[in-house]
Amino acid sequence: MNNTIYLSFIGELQRNIDSNKGLIQVVLGPRQVGKTTTVLKLIEDRYSKRALYVSTDDVFNPNASWLREQWSEAQSGGKILFIDEIQKLQNWSQSIKALFDESRRQKKITQCVLLGSSSLEIQKGLTESLTGRFQLIRAHHWNFAESKLG
Repeated sequence: MNNTIYLSFIGELQRNIDSNKGLIQVVLGPRQVGKTTTVLKLIEDRYSKRALYVSTDDVFNPNASWLREQWSEAQSGGKILFIDEIQKLQNWSQSIKALFDESRRQKKITQCVLLGSSSLEIQKGLTESLTGRFQLIRAHHWNFAESKLG
């Protein structure tokens, strides 16, 4: 892995994906810290053949049925589902919980990575709906060493 490209949180995300413990990976951080750019680079370098990347920014009024379609596509193709800007999907945590629990019951585990801002809404969704179903990875502002890499 080329260390000049990745921010520090990516190593943890990659280890969690590769260990595939069946938990949702949640990457949270403030806006403009490089979450999307770095995850897209990771997908390109490591998971391109088995990743489905979607963003709620690319969809007008993303809803539970849109999310179900993405989940189903990832599941049927054996892909890792990366969902960017998850907080923009109404009732996102309840929808993710339902899909996750249904996949477990069917014994068809779908790897899922959620990217979002550090908003209170995200924190609330994680603690109220997804307890015990996720691993949290915090993306912070670049440190001195990372800022010198670019």
